[in-house]
Amino acid sequence: MNPTDTKKIDSLIQLALLCAGQEEDWSRRELGAIHLIKYVYLADYHYALTHGGQTYTGLQWRFYKFGPWEETCFLRIEPALQAIGAEKRIFSHPKYEDDFVKWLCSDSQRYEELQEQLSLEIVGQMARYVRKFGADTEGLIDFVYKTPPMLKAAPNDMLTFVGTLELCSSEQTDDAQKLTRRQEKKLNEKLEQLRLEMRKQLEQKKAVKGKRFQPSAPRYDDVFFKGVAQLDRIAGEPITPQECLMEVAEDAWRSKARFDTDLSCYLPLFSCANKAGSLPSGRVMLSQALKRYY
Repeated sequence: MNPTDTKKIDSLIQLALLCAGQEEDWSRRELGAIHLIKYVYLADYHYALTHGGQTYTGLQWRFYKFGPWEETCFLRIEPALQAIGAEKRIFSHPKYEDDFVKWLCSDSQRYEELQEQLSLEIVGQMARYVRKFGADTEGLIDFVYKTPPMLKAAPNDMLTFVGTLELCSSEQTDDAQKLTRRQEKKLNEKLEQLRLEMRKQLEQKKAVKGKRFQPSAPRYDDVFFKGVAQLDRIAGEPITPQECLMEVAEDAWRSKARFDTDLSCYLPLFSCANKAGSLPSGRVMLSQALKRYY
C-alpha cells in the first residue's frame, strides 16, 4: 500500500474545486466537504484500476455513514483551498446545529497550471466526474455507493481496492502489458497532442466568455432569505416528517445482492439503507425529512 501523500491529496482537492469553478452555472461552482472528499475518492478508485489496486494518494478509505471517508482528506480541505485563494462561504440554518461550509474558486490560470502538473489520466477523470455531478450531492453519493469497494464493504469497514477491482481492471491491465515501447511512445504522443487540444479549447472558451455578459455572484442577504420565507408561506404547510424503523440482517451488507450484476434488482434497497447511516446494531433509521449529508 502506498504511503499517504499530502501533496497529492491537496492537488486533487484543488483540482476538483478549480474544475467546478469553470462551470457557467453558478450553482455548480460551489462545493462542500462531502463533494470534495467523494471526488478525491473517485480519483483514487480509478487510479487503482490500472495500478494493481494501489491508490494515487495512499489514503486509508473506510465505509463511514454516508460513503467513503478519510479523516486526513477532510483535514486537508481548508489548507489546500486556502493555498489557492479559494473563497469560503459559511451558511447557517435554524434546523441544524452545524453550519454549512462551501468553497468557490474560479481561477482559470491556476486551473491550467495544475493541469500541467498532473497526469492526463488524473485530470481527465476528475473533469469527467465534476462536470457530470458538480454539486449534485444525491447523484454523487448514489454513484459512489455503487463502486466495487463500497459494495463489498459493511459500515465501518476499511475499503479495499485490491480484489474487488480485479474484474474491472483485468482487461485494462492485459492491454497495458501488451504495449511495446514503440506503442507506448505513440500513445504518449497522442496524449500530448490531446493535452494541447484541450489547452487550445480552453483558450477559445475563455475568449468567448470574455465577450459574454458575466452575471454577478448571487447574494445571500436579508432580502434573499425574506424572499425564500415568502415563497415557503405561499407554498402552504410543509410536509410533516415521518419516521420508521427497518430491520436489516447483519449479513445483508456482504450479500451478493449488493455487488452481483445478476442480482442488481436488489441494489436500490441496500443503497437506500447505506445512505441512512451505519448499521452497528442491526437497525437503521430512515427519515423522509433527511435532507442533509455529512
